[in-house]
This record gives sequence, structure tokens and C-alpha cells, in this order.
Amino acid sequence: MSHEQSLETGHNPTVLVQEVGGNLVVLGWREPRLRARSSDDRLQLRQTEEAIIVTSAGDCQLYLPVESTLALAEVHGDLQVSEVRGAVTVQSCQGNLNLSQVGATRLERVSGDLAARDVAGELSIDNVAGNASLARVHGRLRVDTCAGDLAAKEIFGSIAVEHVAGNASISHGHGDLHIGQCAGDLMLKELMGAAMVDQVSGSVAAKEVQGNLHINHCSGDLRVRGLTGNLHAEISGSAMLKLALASQSRCWVRAGGDITCKVPPALDAHVRLESNGELRIKRLPVALERSQGHAEFTVGAGTGELHLEADGSIYLSASLDEAAEFQFGPFNVDLDPELQREMAERASEWIQQVTEQVERQMEAVSAQLDARLSQLGSSEEIAARVQQKMAQAMRRAEEKIAAAVRQAEERARRAEQRAERQERRARVYT
Repeated sequence: MSHEQSLETGHNPTVLVQEVGGNLVVLGWREPRLRARSSDDRLQLRQTEEAIIVTSAGDCQLYLPVESTLALAEVHGDLQVSEVRGAVTVQSCQGNLNLSQVGATRLERVSGDLAARDVAGELSIDNVAGNASLARVHGRLRVDTCAGDLAAKEIFGSIAVEHVAGNASISHGHGDLHIGQCAGDLMLKELMGAAMVDQVSGSVAAKEVQGNLHINHCSGDLRVRGLTGNLHAEISGSAMLKLALASQSRCWVRAGGDITCKVPPALDAHVRLESNGELRIKRLPVALERSQGHAEFTVGAGTGELHLEADGSIYLSASLDEAAEFQFGPFNVDLDPELQREMAERASEWIQQVTEQVERQMEAVSAQLDARLSQLGSSEEIAARVQQKMAQAMRRAEEKIAAAVRQAEERARRAEQRAERQERRARVYT
């Protein structure tokens, strides 16, 4: 049995929810009144000069004007707030929190997961004990602590994240970004502003960052592609860089492993390479191609700066085109033509081996079935039906195997064509 109460409020009241013992759903509507429905008979609505005060011992559902200002003190279950365009404040939510189409929002403590989208203003978060998924925030985003994974996209203001205990993904950002500490992997994609990262315990992948990228320390690997600003990074692992390096750009990378760096053919920079392993330089107008330890030279007018230091080897080359890529973990891996062709051949061989293995298994099952059916004696009708179903299953399996083989052969053919095109272009430019 549900219990319901309502009050006339006007179009922009201030609503204070002191405590809800269960789950709470808050929905904005066009009517100038508040309606509350609860599963418990201890539902209370009280109106003061400052606010309308709501308490409920059980689950509760509130309908209030869309322009309301909403403050929630304590929700013991899950919380959902939708279409409340005034400011929203949540002191404590002990379950999961779901926000959509709300105004500027302040969240102090969320004990479960957080999902927030379409926030018309600043979103400020003190502590989330679970994962946080944030989208379309039309203002500044601040996150103090996220104990799980953090995913934020389409943030139309600056982003400040102090601590993430899991992985973090920031994409389609329109302001500057600062991340203090990320205990997992960090993915940055399509950012319009500068990015400052203090410490990452995992790997970092950055793609299409329009401003400068500064990484004080990364314990894993670094992959950067499509960066148009300056780069400064110190990492414990290896680095794979594909840089635009416009005129007067600066790049300094220190890696504990190898560094693979691709630059434009028309590079204009002073280059300094320091390595404890091998140095290899390809497709750049310098006499040095392979050496050990140290190399320093100028390409073009030398208005930019490229400084790479590695405890491993350094491979520097001018990029002719977009090389074929294969996905490996959180990063894409560039493959040379010979390796592409070898992988294509092995893929075809593997498909053929799987096909032969499946055919042998089907033959063995058919033989076992025939042996069992022969023991049924006069049950010829049952045997015929079972054999018919077995034949149908074999035909379907053969059709799927044939389709898989065709797809693998087509992929292998395309990979070989890409490898041949890349080899021809390499012969032209070298």
C-alpha cells in the first residue's frame, strides 16, 4: 500500500529531503506543486519559509517543478534524479546514483556507482566509492576521489580529477585537463585543451589532443598519436609516438624502455637522441642511419625541438602514410609489411587447421552415433530421425566453417595488398 501527499509550491521552490530510508526517485514536472508517494506511512511533508522538507522511512517517489532547487541530505538506498533544472546537492547516497537533465550539481558522498549525464552547469564530486560514468556536462567538472573506474566524455568546461583508484577515460573534452593520480590505465581522446597528468600507475594512451600534454610520471607504457601541441613525458615503460610536430613545437620524452617515434617527412626541428641501446633513423635527410648512444642533428630550419631519452633503443622515422594497425590491449600496434604478410599467412593456416579438426570431430561423433543406433534394433524410425538431424547439424557447421574461411582469406588478401602498397611507397621515398 502506498501513501501519498502533495503541496502547492509555485514554479521554483527549494526542496530539502532530510532522510529517505529506502530508494528515492525524483522527477521534475510542469505543475507548480510537489507530490510525494511512499511505501511507508511515515511520509512527511513540511513547509517552512525557506524550503519544503521531506522525510520518508521507506522507498519514496517525488514529483516537483522542473525549476526546483533540490537538496538531499541522506538517502539509504539508490537515488535517481531527472529533469530538475535548478541546483542539485547530495550529501550522502548509500546506493547507486543516477542523474540526468539536471542543473549545476554538487555530490559529497556516493557509496555505489554514479551515472550523470546532461548536466546544465558545473558538476562537483567529492567521493564516489564505485565507478563513475559522466557525459555531457556543460560546465566545469571536478572529481576529488573515485574508488572505481572513471569515464567522462563531452565535458564543456575544464576538468580537474584528483584521484582515481581504477582506470580513467577522458574523451571529447573542451577545456583544460588536470589529473593528479590514476592507479590504473589512462585514456585521453579528442581533447581541445591542454592536459596535465601528475602520476599514472598503468599505461597512458593519448589520441587527438589539441593542446600541450605534460605527464610527470607514468609507470607503464605511453602511446601518443595526433598531438598538435608540445609533449613532455617521463615514463618507466616504452613509448610509441606519432607526432605532428608543427613549427616551433617542443617534445621531450624520457622512457625506461624503447622509444618508437614517427614524425612528418617535412620535419623542422633540432633533434637530440640519447639511448643505452640502438639508435635507428629512417626516411630523414641525415647521414646517420644507425648508431649507439647519442645522436644530435638539425632537420630543416630547426625551429622546433625533439629530445628523446631511452634506457632501451630509439627508432625514429618519417611517416609516409597511415600504416595498418592491429589492436593489442588498450593500444594499437603498427606492423611492418613483412609481419603483416606473415600474420595473414598464419591466419589462413590456422583456419584450415580448425576446419580439419572440426571435420574429424564431426566424423567421430557420427561414427559413435551409428554404433549406438545399431544397438536399438527395430527402432528404425527413431534412428532415421536422429540421423537426419545429425546431417542437418553437420551441414550448418560446414556452412559456418566455409563462411569463416572466406572472411579470413579476405582479411589476409587485404592485409597483403596493404603491405605491398606500403613497400612500393617506401621504395619511392627512400
